[in-house]
Amino acid sequence: MQDSRKAEKPIKRNVDKYSNDKKPGYKGYARVKLKHEKTVRRSASEMETREDLLKRLLDPELTLGETAKILNVCKMTVRRYTNKGILPNIRTAGNQRRFKLSAVLEFIEKYGKDE
Repeated sequence: MQDSRKAEKPIKRNVDKYSNDKKPGYKGYARVKLKHEKTVRRSASEMETREDLLKRLLDPELTLGETAKILNVCKMTVRRYTNKGILPNIRTAGNQRRFKLSAVLEFIEKYGKDE
C-alpha cells in the first residue's frame, strides 16, 4: 500500500533575488536603477569599464542651468550659443541639452566669460 502522505516540500525563504551574497550560482549581476525605469540587471561584461568611468567623472555632462551659471549668463543666452553652433551640446532622449565640461571650458578659453 502506498503512503497517502505527500512528500514535504522545502520551505522557501524570502530572499532578495538581487542580493550580492556569494552564493552558488551567483552570476556577477549588478542591480542598476535608471531614472524613470525599472530595476535593470546587467552582467559584469555590460557594466561600465574603468576608462568609461574615468571619462564620465573627469568630463561630466552639465545641464543648461549649470552651464549658464559657469558662463555667468542666462539660460536663453546659452540656448542662443547652441543654436548658433558656437557651443556644442548633446541632446537627451527627452530633447534636453547637455554640455560636456571640456566643451564649456574650451568655449571660455576661446570667447571669454561674461563678468
